[in-house]
Order: sequence, then structure tokens, then C-alpha cells
Amino acid sequence: MDVRRRNGVLHRTLGFAVAPGSEYPDNVKGGVASPKRGRVVLVVEDEVLIRMALADALRKRGFNVIEACNAAEALDVVEAGLRPDVLLTDVVLPGHMDGLHLAAFMEHWIPGIKVFIASGRVVSTDLRLRLNFLAKPFDPKDAAEHVARAVSPFA
Repeated sequence: MDVRRRNGVLHRTLGFAVAPGSEYPDNVKGGVASPKRGRVVLVVEDEVLIRMALADALRKRGFNVIEACNAAEALDVVEAGLRPDVLLTDVVLPGHMDGLHLAAFMEHWIPGIKVFIASGRVVSTDLRLRLNFLAKPFDPKDAAEHVARAVSPFA
């Protein structure tokens, strides 16, 4: 995040990574996706190749995708006004917040958001039953299909 003073006012540039075509798509006005267009998925994954593959697979299924490499970047996206329909996050993330805490925060901040948790680590059976859980390693196409089965790509 870059903070600069212009005309006595602090302006902040968000530091989240967006892939070409994913920054506030045409159907996202004021942070809200318009009806009959692709839903917005926020993918939070610190492994860049996994994140890119997931984003590509989700776009091919009709979703609009915003990418973040950690919880802080994901929160910056929401703070900037975007209200994703879906959060797909890894459990282990760099920084001060893991994916489970991010998911809980997002569910509180954005009622109705659909959350998918991905992890290669052992997660309790009880937790798996309560979550849309994606066990790593997975094929990104299979993960995108899992998301599309649970949430239509189009509103």
C-alpha cells in the first residue's frame, strides 16, 4: 500500500495484485456486481502459480476474479468497496491473519458471501463438514467446477 499526500489530503493506493482483466470488471460498478453478469470471486493464495491457475480456471467457468496474495490484500480489496460473491482462500497465508480468520471476518463483513477453504494440511473432520473444503493438491479445473456447482457463475 502506498500513501501519498496531495493537496493536504492523504491518498492511498492499494497494493493488491490483480491479473489483467480482473480489476473491477465492466459489470462491477461501485463495488457491486450487476445482475446477469459474472459473479466476483476473491482468490486469496500466496503461491502465485496456484493463484494464477485457479483464477484462470474460474474465469473460464464465467466468474470474474480478483486475486490477493494474503489476507491484508484481500481486506484492502473489500475496504476499497468491492463486495465479492465468493471467497476462495488458502488456510496458511503470510502475515498476521490466516485464511480461517479471513473467512470469518468476510462472513461478518459481507453477509451472504460463499466461502471456500483450501488447504494441504490436516483439517479436522468437523471443520470439513462445516466448510466448503478443497483439499490440496487439487486440479484447478476441479476446484473451479466445485465452486461453480455451489455458486452459479452468473447472478
